[in-house]
Amino acid sequence: MLRTAERAQYSGSHPKPKAPRDVPNHRCINISMGSAGVYRWEFDKGRPSLVVGVTGPLTLDDMDMAMGAAIDGMGLAFSLEEYVAPHLASGVLVGVLED
Repeated sequence: MLRTAERAQYSGSHPKPKAPRDVPNHRCINISMGSAGVYRWEFDKGRPSLVVGVTGPLTLDDMDMAMGAAIDGMGLAFSLEEYVAPHLASGVLVGVLED
C-alpha cells in the first residue's frame, strides 16, 4: 500500500488535502524513476485509478532522502506504507488522504 505523509509542521501552515485533486496545490517531494521520468502519484480508491502529477521544491532518486525531506517539513511525500510506518507511529510524520 502507498501512503501520502507530511510533517506536522507542514500541516500547521497548509490545509491538509481532502482529496487527490488537492495535492497539486501543495509542495510535494518528487521521486525520479530514472529514464522513466518523475513518478506520478497514483490513488486507487475505487475505479478508475487517479494519477496525479505533482510539483515541489525537490526531485530525488532516493527514498531515504525523500523521507528526510518530508521529516524536515519540505512538503508532502508519497511512499510505500511499510517504509513510512515507523515515522507515522512515532508521530514525526502524519498521514494524509489515508483512505
